[in-house]
Amino acid sequence: MTQTLARDPRLLAAVAWALTALGSLVFAVVHLFAAIGGLVAEAGHDHEHGGHGHLEAYAELAEPNSGFAWMVAVIYSLSIVPALLPLVLRGRPAAIATLAIGGLLALGSVVDGFNHGLVEGAVPALLTALVAVGLPGAVAVVATIRWIRAAAPSRPSPATAETTEA
Repeated sequence: MTQTLARDPRLLAAVAWALTALGSLVFAVVHLFAAIGGLVAEAGHDHEHGGHGHLEAYAELAEPNSGFAWMVAVIYSLSIVPALLPLVLRGRPAAIATLAIGGLLALGSVVDGFNHGLVEGAVPALLTALVAVGLPGAVAVVATIRWIRAAAPSRPSPATAETTEA
């Protein structure tokens, strides 16, 4: 398996983008649990003093943001597309599409992590985005660039062209 992975740039790109998609999922789960935990902690603090409990806090989180939660789910579900493209398509256009789609999705996750880490002070979101999405995303970009180079049409060298003419 390792020899096949090292020899086939399409397969290497697919595996690298699959790891990036997994990292995006990890980032989304960490971010979602941090948001729910923060909301429940705020609402649960009033529980001791006669306020509403944890179930009401979950309801408050789900009701106004259900559209946002679906949007996040769709976007993070799309992160598997760059891993599937190398498996079903061949050639340079497929490699370029993989690089464009995967690069934008990975960049969006990392920027989202920076936003939550720097603006909101959620350092775990920042670190998770960098480690779980940024590192595999960089490896995937390099693997896809190697696939693009391998899929480039081969041009005959000047020495080969002279021998075929003679």
